[in-house]
Amino acid sequence: MLIVLLEFLDFHQVVRRWYVVSFFSFFLNDVTYALRANHITYQPKQASSDPRSLSIFPGGKGANQAAGVASFESKSFFIGRIGDDADADIIQEALNGKVVDVSCMPRNSSVPSGKAFIFLEPDGSNSIVIVQGANIEGWIRDERARYLSDRECEIISNSSCLMLQREIPDEVNVEAAKVAREHDIPVLLDVGGKDTPIDPNLAPLVDIIWPNETELSNICGGVPTDTDEDIFNAAKMLREQGMKDVLVTIGEKGSIMIPFDDPDNVTRGHSYRVDSVVDTTGAGDCFRAAFATARFCDNRNVKDSLQFASAASALLVQRLGAMSAPSHSEIINFLSSSSSSSSS
Repeated sequence: MLIVLLEFLDFHQVVRRWYVVSFFSFFLNDVTYALRANHITYQPKQASSDPRSLSIFPGGKGANQAAGVASFESKSFFIGRIGDDADADIIQEALNGKVVDVSCMPRNSSVPSGKAFIFLEPDGSNSIVIVQGANIEGWIRDERARYLSDRECEIISNSSCLMLQREIPDEVNVEAAKVAREHDIPVLLDVGGKDTPIDPNLAPLVDIIWPNETELSNICGGVPTDTDEDIFNAAKMLREQGMKDVLVTIGEKGSIMIPFDDPDNVTRGHSYRVDSVVDTTGAGDCFRAAFATARFCDNRNVKDSLQFASAASALLVQRLGAMSAPSHSEIINFLSSSSSSSSS
């Protein structure tokens, strides 16, 4: 699915956009302490065969990010495809509850809504099995051979940024990115969903690509990404394919933004220590939604946007469920408290 975001710099002035658009997948998540499914997610309270350890949460990269943007007090549009089933009802209700606009999320009775089964361990780590359903099969070309409606194109063209991920067909992402490029809207690509190199038709349309270390290695053909030098070399490979800025998340070591126009002038974001990890599911989605909101909606610089995103994900992992992003005020208070602690 797709997220249209926020705020962008025009040639003469900063224009405040009133929404973010997310092109996303949605999964209903099953968790068996943790089996998760948009996907609807089923999530238990610890690794266990006890049926009482199973819970159901809405999720999926697109849905998580769209909900996150709304939690951070920016208008969020969600563009995607779902089935016409009970899981779709849960998905729609969850996004409505987060005040995400789902007017461009049609149902398709011929395919099921996506599901993700998430196995959540007691330490908060997880593994996931995904059944894509409508996220892949629900996208149908119209009589003009287009996947996107006029309304969806209008939403993208008037947004501040477009957030894409690879749990939907590549050709849909390409079509959406072309609309964004035609209107100078930044395109942000989450590489999750596939372990293969980026579609060569999509790569030149991407303004920010943001993998973690493992994903960076996968999309670059298995090159090492263990050291900073490895990461810089892999980022160079992505730039040679036409992509611009590369933002790599590196777990406890934080994140690195490598700009296209000056790759030696990197910006680093640090992570925050969390003593009570409950569920890491969706932490990356929360980070990306928070960065997009801070950078393109709130017009923060890259460094501050990275810290805002790190704080958001640190708060999320202390809660159960991938769509449990903190509010804007919670993040600001957390940053203020962290700053006070470090200076004392």
